[in-house]
Amino acid sequence: MNSGDEGSDDLVMALIVGAAIIGFVLGIVFLTEPIPTERYTELYFVVHKAQLIPYNGTHDFNFTGTIVEGELFDQIFWVLGPDTDEEILVFMSDDKETRIAIYQTFKLGDTHLTFADATSGECLFHEYPREVQEFGEARLRFVVSNRLKKDHTYYYKTYLGEEIVDAGEVDVESGGSKEVISSFPAGTTENVWSRVYVVLDTGENISFGFRTYR
Repeated sequence: MNSGDEGSDDLVMALIVGAAIIGFVLGIVFLTEPIPTERYTELYFVVHKAQLIPYNGTHDFNFTGTIVEGELFDQIFWVLGPDTDEEILVFMSDDKETRIAIYQTFKLGDTHLTFADATSGECLFHEYPREVQEFGEARLRFVVSNRLKKDHTYYYKTYLGEEIVDAGEVDVESGGSKEVISSFPAGTTENVWSRVYVVLDTGENISFGFRTYR
C-alpha cells in the first residue's frame, strides 16, 4: 500500500473518531438538559364533594330504595336512589321536605349549586346555576390556575349567549390558583336554553347550559 492510501485511511479514521466524539458529547448534552415543561392555564368551575353514608334514621321518605345521608355547608341532606339515573336530593327545613332532581339548581344561602351526581359514597355539586327565575341574579364560581411559569393578571369575561354580562381581572402568581365569583342579572331567556361562557384573555373557556323561568 502506498503512502497516499495510508494518508486517506488515516483521514477516514480521524473523521470517524471525530464524529463519534461529537455524537457522544451531543448525547450527554441531550440527556442532562432539563426537559422543557408545558406552559398553560387551567380553568374550571368549583365542584363540591360530599361524602355519603347509609341512612339509618326513622324518617319516612316514602321511598323503598337505597337512602344515603351527607352534609353540605353544615346542612344535612339525603339522596334517594344513588347510583341510578333518577337520584333525588332531599333537604329538610321545619319538617318540610325540598326535593331536587338530578341536574337541577338550588340555593344554599347566596350560593347557586347544581346537583350533578350521586353514588352510594359521594355526591357532587357544581357551583353554578343551570336555571334561575326571570330577572333574578345568577352567581357562579370558577378557579384559575397559573402554569405559565410567570405571574399573570388574567382578564375574564362572562357571556350569556353573545352578551357580556360580567367582566373582571384576577392576579395569579406563578404556580398558584385563585377562585373567582362572577354574578350577573339574568334578565330573561324566555325559558329557552342558552349558554353561559367564562372566557380568559389567554384563550381558555368553560361553559354550561342555562335558562330563566317564570
